[in-house]
Amino acid sequence: MHVPNEAAVSEALSGHTMGTNWSARFYPSENSGGVDFNAAFDTIFAEMISELSTWDPDSFISKLNRAQPGERFQAPAHFRAVWEKACDFASMTGGAFTPFALPRLAETGFGPDGFDFAQEWTTDWSSCREMMDENGVIERPDSVLLDLSAVAKGYSVDLMAECLRAHGVSAFMVEIGGEFMTAGLKADRQPWWIDLESHAMGDHRVRLALCGQALATSGILHQSEFSGSGVKSHIVGANTTDMTKSVSVMADSCMLADGWATALMAAGENAMELANQHGIAAIFQARSGVEFSQAAEALL
Repeated sequence: MHVPNEAAVSEALSGHTMGTNWSARFYPSENSGGVDFNAAFDTIFAEMISELSTWDPDSFISKLNRAQPGERFQAPAHFRAVWEKACDFASMTGGAFTPFALPRLAETGFGPDGFDFAQEWTTDWSSCREMMDENGVIERPDSVLLDLSAVAKGYSVDLMAECLRAHGVSAFMVEIGGEFMTAGLKADRQPWWIDLESHAMGDHRVRLALCGQALATSGILHQSEFSGSGVKSHIVGANTTDMTKSVSVMADSCMLADGWATALMAAGENAMELANQHGIAAIFQARSGVEFSQAAEALL
């Protein structure tokens, strides 16, 4: 594990992308002095938006969603990587995670405009493997609309980390919208400390020490609408009648953490069993307190 020199001074960058804020804190390497990381990160964000943003009508995913059933497209690299992982999540979670969530998001007021959501759409995940061939050519099927936002942001964080590593930076923390990737330690020999936002009554705050791990949180607190009859959430499948407010996942990559956090939040009462079955380090926050999966307990 890399530890910077005690006299090393970290650099901090920040900005706005994908409807939220991003930040990076890192200790420069001998090879990174002349690198404009602001520009490098902006390039990453622009590529991700152009391929995967359902809010950009000119993005690849928006064009695919508007195409006629049966039309075929060569998927760009980032879309392909995220799509393949989304299909993995759908299979592993039995559909608790679905890449076809866009119509349901629109129903709850969290989706983009420009689509006929009045027609019958399916969120059945079982056909996703059949849509793309081994050469990365994807076919627009009937009755589905794609949304890969649940893993795209985490993947973007991983790309930020890869950019830093490519220039010899080995101690850093990068994040987009509260989804983190870390490496090494800080110059004071401390890990990268992250405080989870508390949703529980009483003193149940959780502080995590990250050094080489990713962290992502999915919840119904911020992107939700509350009413007397319950909660409308941006997480398709979330059981909004129970008391779970958020799920935080630690993993080796932010895309994994991002996808699992969403899947476990959507899985409702089956979430803990699913996390333990797959060895996922998950922290569940509810109004009554905090619960840890077996893998999360082993890390604490």
